[in-house]
Amino acid sequence: MKTMSRKVRATVGLFIAATVLSACQSTPTEGGLPEDFDVPTPDPEPLEIISIWAPEAVSNALASNVEEFEESFGVEVQFTNLELEAIFQRLQSGVYPDVFFGTHSWTEQLVSEGLVAELELGVLGERIPKSLKNAFSVGEDFYGVAVSEQHVSLLCNPTLVPEQPTEAELPGIGIGLALDPNLGDPYHLYPFMSSFGVDLIEPQETEFGSAAGYEFAAWMTNQGSDLFDLNNDYQTIANQFNSGEIGCWLSGPWALASVKTSLRDSVVVYEVPAVGNLEANALVDVAGFFVSAQSDDPVYANRLVLENFTESASQLVVARSLTGIPAVETSDGFLSGFRETAANTTPTSNSEFMNQLWPLLGSAQAELLAEGADSVEIWTRFVAEVDQLRGNAD
Repeated sequence: MKTMSRKVRATVGLFIAATVLSACQSTPTEGGLPEDFDVPTPDPEPLEIISIWAPEAVSNALASNVEEFEESFGVEVQFTNLELEAIFQRLQSGVYPDVFFGTHSWTEQLVSEGLVAELELGVLGERIPKSLKNAFSVGEDFYGVAVSEQHVSLLCNPTLVPEQPTEAELPGIGIGLALDPNLGDPYHLYPFMSSFGVDLIEPQETEFGSAAGYEFAAWMTNQGSDLFDLNNDYQTIANQFNSGEIGCWLSGPWALASVKTSLRDSVVVYEVPAVGNLEANALVDVAGFFVSAQSDDPVYANRLVLENFTESASQLVVARSLTGIPAVETSDGFLSGFRETAANTTPTSNSEFMNQLWPLLGSAQAELLAEGADSVEIWTRFVAEVDQLRGNAD
C-alpha cells in the first residue's frame, strides 16, 4: 500500500538524519541539536490518488459527493470517464484502476481472472437487499457493491388502486404493458412465468417442458390474453395510464417520465402479484463498483466503495443519472418504493445461450397471447427449439 511505503520511507529518513547528526562536531544546544544546524521545513506529503473508471454520467453524479471523503482522508478521487464496454476492454488488456464501475454480469469472469478483490459486505447490514448483494457474488463471497438497479414492478394510480392488487383484481384494475406483436416481452412477463416455477436462474437447466411450463403457457392463452394487448405500444400504454383507463403499468422507474405531471407525485409501486403457486420474481440488472485486485490503495478504495458509495445521497444521484433504482433506501419515496419490491428478484443471466433464448421465448409468448392460440402446440414447439439450442450449445 502507498501508506505503508510512506511510513517506511519516513523511518529510513529519520535514521539517516540521526546518523548525520551523531557525526556532527558542533556544540549541541539544550534541545540536543547543534547550534549551527538548520532544520529544514519538510515538504507536504503528496495526496493519495484513488483512480476510478466510470461512465461520464456516473462520474459527474459523484464528483461533489466524494469531496468530504477526500478532505477526511487526505486523498484525491480521480475519475476517468469510460463507458462500460471500454472499461471491460481495458481490464482485459492488463490496465487497472483502483475502483471501477460495472455490471453484475461481469462478476464471475472477473473473479475467475483474478481481477477483483473480495469485499466484506457485512458492514452494510441489511441496507442493501440480499438479492442485490447476491448479484455480485460467486458462491458465498461478494465482489461488488450495488449502487443502481433496474427491475419491473407495478406503477399504480393510488386513487384507482389504493393497495397491493391480487391476481383476481388485475382484470378489473387494468394493467398496461407494451408488447412486440412478434417477440412479446419475456423480460417484463418474467414475473408471471416465474410464479409457476419456471425460472431463468440457470437458463440452460430450466425445465420448460415440465408441467409448470405448460401451466404457464395455458395461463398466457386463457388469462394473459385478456390482460395484455399485443397491439398496444409504449405511448398507447402511457396515454391509458394518464387518462385513468388502466390502474397499473407494468414497467420500471423510467416510465415515470411519461406520467403526466399531476400524477407523478402520487404514483405508488407494488409488487407484481403471483399468478401461479409460487412468488413472482422479476429479473434485475444491477450496476455497481468493484475494487481492483491490483489496487495500489486497497484500504482507501474499500472505504470509498463501502462507505461513501453506499450513502443515500451517493446512491440517489447515481441511480437518477442512470434512470435506475438505488440499492439503499433514500429520500426519494418513489424510488424507495421500487427498491422495496427488489427482495424477490433474479439477476439477469448474461450468456450467449441466453441471448439466443430471448427471441425464442418472446416469440412463443407472443403466439400464446394471440387470439385462438393453442397453448400446448405452441409450447411443445418452443420446448423442442430450446432442446435444439442446447444441443448446439453443447
